[in-house]
Order: sequence, then structure tokens, then C-alpha cells
Amino acid sequence: MAEEGTYEIMPYKEIINLEKRLAELEQKKGGPSSKELLSSMSSLTKSMNNMLQLFSSAAEEMKIEEKEEHALTIKLDPLTKKIENLESQNKTIAEGLVAIADMVQELKEEKPKRYPGKEKSKAPPRPADHGFPPPLNDDDFPPLDKPDFPPLEPPRPTQPPFHGSPRIVTKRPMPPPGMPPRGPMPPPPKMPPPGMPPPLAPPDFPFPPLEEEHSKKGLFGMFKKK
Repeated sequence: MAEEGTYEIMPYKEIINLEKRLAELEQKKGGPSSKELLSSMSSLTKSMNNMLQLFSSAAEEMKIEEKEEHALTIKLDPLTKKIENLESQNKTIAEGLVAIADMVQELKEEKPKRYPGKEKSKAPPRPADHGFPPPLNDDDFPPLDKPDFPPLEPPRPTQPPFHGSPRIVTKRPMPPPGMPPRGPMPPPPKMPPPGMPPPLAPPDFPFPPLEEEHSKKGLFGMFKKK
């Protein structure tokens, strides 16, 4: 007879619990194996690494974009300042134009106050004579502003204008040899009044002496008498 080992007396409930656990362990053997779990874990780590690389590349791109934005802001700062200056200038120009328009309007309103129109005469206008229009009254013309002329200077002395004709000077020929010299030169003739022709110049040939003319006349008279 075989030897029997030691044993203990156990309650029935514990035996039932042990059986249930064995059944559960047998059912778990049909689930996923440890290899599949390891492969899924490795795929998860790979995807996580890819995600980390994407985040790192995005961070680097953000840094590059920040540098570019900084460079653009440095370049755009003078342009923005110029635009602001232009806006301020346009604002001042618009305010000046508005002020000028207000001044012109005030001047237009003040003119009739300074120069009020005269009361028009109640007499009716005269009819037109011979087809001509009736004369205009002073009220028909608008008031004119006095021009600001510079002060007049005293007139400077000027030379009197010369209205006469130019003086004609002729050279007299020398007397022939044997002839007595002529007397002093007569004074120059007076200038004619403006509009009159100038005096005629004397001829260039010399005149014979008066004695010879008398003698010639006497000789001719003698011959005529004979």
C-alpha cells in the first residue's frame, strides 16, 4: 500500500474559490500575448519620437520666424514714422485750408458792412437817346479797394529833346592863287522851327568879286551904247 502524505482538512468554500481562479487563469491564456504587447509599446515609442521631432522642428521654425519678424520690424520702423509724419502734415494742411476758407467767408461778410450801398435815386432812368443806353449811376459799380502804390520820387532833370534837323557843315575851298582872301566867316544860320525844311548849303565854287561884275556890266553897257 502506498504511503499517504500528510494532508489537512480544508473547508469547502476555499476549494470552490481555488477552482474559480484556475478557470479564470485558463481563460486568460487565450488573450494577447506578451510579444504583441511589446510590439505595440515599441510602435507607441516610435510615434512619440516622431511627435517630439515635429515639435522640435516647429520650435526652430518659430525661432526663425521671430528673427525675420524682428528684421522686418527694424525695416518697417522708418516707414511707419514717415507715414505718421505724413498724416500729421496732412492734418495741419487740412486745418490751414479750413482756416483760410473761414477767413475768406468772414471777409466776404465784412465787405458789405464796410462799404454799404448808397440809396438809389427814386427818379426813373432817362430813356435812351438815339439808340444809346442810359448813363450808369455810381451805385452800378462795386466799391473798389484803394491800391497800395509806392511813394513817388521827384523827377530827375533830363536833357531837352532836340527837334531841329542836324546841322550841315561844308568846307569852303581855298581861294585860287592871286585872289585876295575872303573876310571872316559869317555866323551860322539859325535853326528853323520844327517841321520846316533845313536851310540850303552854299555852293562849293567861289563867287567872283563885285568890282569885276561892275566892270563887266559897264563894258557890256558900253558896247550896247555903241
